[in-house]
Amino acid sequence: MNLVILIPEIALSFGALIVFIAELFARKKDFSALTYLSGIFISISFLSIFWTPIGEGLGGMVESNQTTQFLKGVMYILTLLSIISLSEYYSKLNSVYTELSYIMMCALIGLSLLVSSQNLALSFLALELYSISSYVMIGLFRQDVLSKEASFKYLTLGSVATALIALGAGFFYLATGSFELSKLSDQSGPAALACTFLLSGIALKIAAAPFHVWMPDTYEGAPSPVVGFLSSAPKVALFGFLLNLLDVFGSLNQWQIMVAALAILSTIYANLTAYGQNSVKRLLAYSSIAHAGYFLLAFADNTQSLKFALIFYITVYSFATLGTFIAIGILEEKRDFKHHILDYKGLYKTRPGISTILAIFLFSLIGLPPFALFFGKLWLLLGLISAGEFLLAIVLLVASLIGAGYYLKLIVNIFLSEPYKMVKGRRISGGEAIGFSVCLLIVVSLGLFPQIVLSFYD
Repeated sequence: MNLVILIPEIALSFGALIVFIAELFARKKDFSALTYLSGIFISISFLSIFWTPIGEGLGGMVESNQTTQFLKGVMYILTLLSIISLSEYYSKLNSVYTELSYIMMCALIGLSLLVSSQNLALSFLALELYSISSYVMIGLFRQDVLSKEASFKYLTLGSVATALIALGAGFFYLATGSFELSKLSDQSGPAALACTFLLSGIALKIAAAPFHVWMPDTYEGAPSPVVGFLSSAPKVALFGFLLNLLDVFGSLNQWQIMVAALAILSTIYANLTAYGQNSVKRLLAYSSIAHAGYFLLAFADNTQSLKFALIFYITVYSFATLGTFIAIGILEEKRDFKHHILDYKGLYKTRPGISTILAIFLFSLIGLPPFALFFGKLWLLLGLISAGEFLLAIVLLVASLIGAGYYLKLIVNIFLSEPYKMVKGRRISGGEAIGFSVCLLIVVSLGLFPQIVLSFYD
């Protein structure tokens, strides 16, 4: 069985069980202690990655290689930062739910298995473990209508995605007689249908247009720390799983057509629609949809340069996005803070520190140097050109130029406008300070020294 391959997941499962048992005897005042206990077990799981051998396990159902280990490490760090930065947020809003600690760990177990899965049955179970956990996390503001609405809508979308992925797995089994991804060897009709359904289901999960319906509503209604987690670690896992599917379906015409169509629609539509948003969280939701399109461009061809560009880009994007949501979560003094763009007018004059941090993350999301996302877009562009995908390279350039405007609009409101109202916010907790500091460090340092990831991945 070679269970040594699953050391990180086993450690994480054991930690989730311990936190679950501890939560049974915990009170609301122990919420912060539970989050840090969860952080300890996630840290142990992260360190165990360095002792995990390269190879296959569970009879070939999972595979550990350089890419999966790197992506797992990124997800564990993102989840660790998410979980240690949320206790002050929930405490100040008088909405403490001690279950959150182990629920987020359960979601991470599913994501970790998804990245290394080479079997569609296991992938389905891993995806459902993450999905069910995310539905609960989104709806944890039980007295808040928007939170419950966001959870219901995300559940509905997730159910449709589950059905599509199950159909895709069924057609894959029809084509191969197995759920093992390595068994596909032809381009038969069932294989093409499997590709179509699987890619459609994953498109719903990553919120690629036109499968993005209700995703902005989810971002708007869900608690900000949860949105930060959902917009970072799951993206890494889902696109890591798509890399596994690329090796199987990459030569199919259906794959190439669908990937190109989803990428073009997501980048152009989302960037244009973002200009009409008055809610900053909805604006960031459309930013996430647009970036899903950018990432999908890397699947236009099965080349190493595009794979590396994707891995680097999605890594630095995830840290920039998580840092952004940690920063805007600090501004929520009351639960009815709606993140209207007018609330951010003149924010620099009342909260200069948070405003500066938020601006750095927004500039990085634009893709400006010296921030790391600049190299993500640059390497993606060069990868598309070297693969002969000139139309998609032009789409990347045009969409990036269109998208810069709404980030700059928000930055101008923060620094160059008179305050619309006083936004006092609250003090920054130690966990939040660590969270956005690490995100800042990664976004800036990898922008100045991008060869760090290049040397590690080589």
